[in-house]
Amino acid sequence: MLLDPRFLFGVGTSLIALLLWMLYAFSPAPGELSAVHGEVIGMDSIASCETCHRSGGVEEGCLDCHAEIQEQLQSGRGLHDFLEGSGELRCGTCHAEHFGHGFELISDASWGDTDPKTFSHPHVEFGLTGSHDRLECAQCHQEQRKEPFSLPAFPEQVRARTFLGLDQSCATCHTDPHADGRAPCADCHGQETFDPPLHFDHEEHFPLGGAHAEVSCQGCHELPPSDAPFAALPFPFTKPKGKDCQSCHESPHQVDFGEDCESCHALSEPHWTIASSRMTTDRHVRTGFPLVEPHDEVACGSCHPPEASFEERHPNPLSPFTRRTPENCETCHGDVHGGQFAGRFEACLDCHESHSFVPSTFGADRHAERFELLGKHQEVDCQECHQVPGPELPRMFAGTAHECRTCHPGPHAGQFASQIAKDDCTACHNGHAETFAISPFDHSLRTGFTLKGAHDSLECAQCHPPVFFENDGQNVLAQRFEGTERDCTFCHEDVHQGQFADRGEDCSSCHDSHFFQPTTFDHARHLEVFPLTGAHEAIPCVSCHAKPTVAGARIFDGTAKSCKECHSDPHAEQFAKQIEHNDCRACHNSIADTFSLRPFDHEAWTGHELKGAHARADCEGCHTEEKFELSSGESVWAQRFVDTPKQCSSCHTDVHHGQFDDYRSCATCHVSETRWTDIHFDHNSQSRFQLEGAHLKVPCSGCHKPEPAPFGEQFVRFKPLGTDCKDCHEIDPRDKDNR
Repeated sequence: MLLDPRFLFGVGTSLIALLLWMLYAFSPAPGELSAVHGEVIGMDSIASCETCHRSGGVEEGCLDCHAEIQEQLQSGRGLHDFLEGSGELRCGTCHAEHFGHGFELISDASWGDTDPKTFSHPHVEFGLTGSHDRLECAQCHQEQRKEPFSLPAFPEQVRARTFLGLDQSCATCHTDPHADGRAPCADCHGQETFDPPLHFDHEEHFPLGGAHAEVSCQGCHELPPSDAPFAALPFPFTKPKGKDCQSCHESPHQVDFGEDCESCHALSEPHWTIASSRMTTDRHVRTGFPLVEPHDEVACGSCHPPEASFEERHPNPLSPFTRRTPENCETCHGDVHGGQFAGRFEACLDCHESHSFVPSTFGADRHAERFELLGKHQEVDCQECHQVPGPELPRMFAGTAHECRTCHPGPHAGQFASQIAKDDCTACHNGHAETFAISPFDHSLRTGFTLKGAHDSLECAQCHPPVFFENDGQNVLAQRFEGTERDCTFCHEDVHQGQFADRGEDCSSCHDSHFFQPTTFDHARHLEVFPLTGAHEAIPCVSCHAKPTVAGARIFDGTAKSCKECHSDPHAEQFAKQIEHNDCRACHNSIADTFSLRPFDHEAWTGHELKGAHARADCEGCHTEEKFELSSGESVWAQRFVDTPKQCSSCHTDVHHGQFDDYRSCATCHVSETRWTDIHFDHNSQSRFQLEGAHLKVPCSGCHKPEPAPFGEQFVRFKPLGTDCKDCHEIDPRDKDNR
């Protein structure tokens, strides 16, 4: 069986199949193609590998598909031609394959060991310098592409990015403003900046100053037609329009100033309108309009508005139809009066000065032709009578009314409507306007109320105050004249708050129309109520009628008549019972001739007879001020009368400093009530020392000498004193006679 050919064939076939499977599974086959190649070529068979892997090498397969690279090599340009010339053209070196779908064919490996941003473009003829060297790759290789890029054999496979398809000329990326690109850019311009040109100095031919520096080249240069032959620099700017102003600019002036343009328009200035600052008054005269006061101070734009066209700003002054002349003010200023004086005056200068619009020359003499200005009217501003009737309307002059009521609103709220309608305001007021005061007005005749005394000197408004009237459906504030009350209380407040209302008398019974004070209520009339005698006769009324009511009126009716109602108690309630029973008259004179006491028996009233010096002493000497506490709890100072102490020490200071406190009273020694120095003292019976011999002749001060008191003053020492000789006499022990 083992030698059976069929068995051997089966085993051999199986081994071959196993070998093929192992070769497929474990052989070092290349990896998966990139995404773009996998989509175009595929991996269906070994034949697909031959698409790139040719007998002449991979480069042959690559160039078969990449016709754009083949074209570069054949034309001898581009990066791939540069690489082939250097012997470096190996596609796999820069574009690795078989690394899977996620691998980019143009990757960091395509640039070798360098950063793609530092690629120096060695194949570009002019090199990347200046501004070009700072560009990102996409700014040229993506943004400047005009059409989508794809290989001729694969038009559906549009590349998202490519570094092919750009020309090396400037016009590929930049618009050529000069003769369709027939002038080589590099002859004038460098790569760092386009303007100004590096190799062309315009100042050598024509200085570009002021506004000329902003004019485009075509503004002054006529570019040649497209079929013009190429020429050397400065082609294509060899034909300027001219070098004088008239070659490019047409004069807009309607007047020949007889000067070159440069006299006013400097080439270095940015705009020709700056020349307006050089328009002198002498030059302006040539326009037919001399700049005299006040036009010499007006800004140019006021007459030549910059927003208007040149023809409107500067009309032809030589035209027979022009109205812009010094005599035609209304051409620029318009008729501010709205045609009110059409037919009356020919021009504005009939009333206005050319150098000043106000004040006008229309004076009082000319005004008198229509309305004579008298008195106060001569001082009124014109605008007070000639007002603006409404928005967008001119001030009213023609047709202004002449009646008072037209300009002066009625201040009387219709009280004199019938008189005003008949005679205007002149029924009462001065018709000559010398003053607005009323013409001579007989108040007694016109109103029936005679103005006497103080009333005759009052202003009208004091009796005719403003009140609200209903006039034409509105409440109007005006002085009351018609229906004015004549009672005193209408103008004068009743200061007495009705205290005399029940007497049936008016204010004139006590007050005069000339003076409100003093009143006519004299002492004789006061006797009917309370007799004013003695000191009361000289007291002002307000002294007794001093307490106002809550409403503020001074009390007259019901004024108290007892002393205690007007005079406060100065004795701090010491005589409260007497005052309550007999008023102050218990002690004081009731006829008010004097406030002094009536004849007062001191011994009878107090039990203490005033004799000697005490009879001559002032009351205040014994009755001194003390602080009393009243029944209300208030503390006040008053003279002590009740319970006045009667001891000497109460009024007199003890000059002996208590040496005789054991004596009954001062009267034990001081026996006289007229002289303090009259003393009765028996030294032998009232002291411990008998006066004998020489001692009888010794004065008191010989033994009783002054010595200092505890608080610095001095007092005479009386007791105690020593009774031995040595207490007063100094004895020398050597004196034998005195032993």
